[in-house]
Amino acid sequence: MNSETGTIYMQPPPKLENSIYEIRLEMWRRGGTFVQDLSRCFGSADLENQSKLIAAFPEIIERYDAFATVTKRQQQELIQREQEGDDE
Repeated sequence: MNSETGTIYMQPPPKLENSIYEIRLEMWRRGGTFVQDLSRCFGSADLENQSKLIAAFPEIIERYDAFATVTKRQQQELIQREQEGDDE
C-alpha cells in the first residue's frame, strides 16, 4: 500500500491449474476458519467477484490450487491401482 495515496497494489491474478470448485473443496477440507470462510465467499460470488477475491488473496488461492493438484493426482493413482487390481 502506498501510504501517500492510500492506493493498494495487488499482484496479477495467478494462473490456476484447477477449477475454482476444486480449489474451494481443498480450502474447505484443509483450511482454517478464515480460509473456510473465504471458500464460502467464493461460493456466493459471481464471476466478477470471484476474480476480485483471487486478485485479493493470490497466495491463498495458489496454495490451495497446489493442494487440489496433489489431491487429483492421488485420486488418479488410486483409480489406476484399482484398475490394475481388477485386471489380475
